Amino acid sequence: MRGLAQTANSTVKDLINIKSQAYKKIKPDLAGMKDAEVIQLINSEPRIMKRPVLSDGQRLVIGFSEEAFQTMLV
Repeated sequence: MRGLAQTANSTVKDLINIKSQAYKKIKPDLAGMKDAEVIQLINSEPRIMKRPVLSDGQRLVIGFSEEAFQTMLV
């Protein structure tokens, strides 16, 4: 997960979709969590992660962004 976040120029916490139903159900305290705990949370509840994930092998876009998708597909 750390590598995924780094490739997306994000933090591990940025991988979490705080608008998802899974997040709202669990209500984790992300501010107080270390990266390892966030990774464990994603592994135990993958629906909490932002989607879709798009990669061209060098760049990565996490979550829907039409502009970012267009840039990657050109």
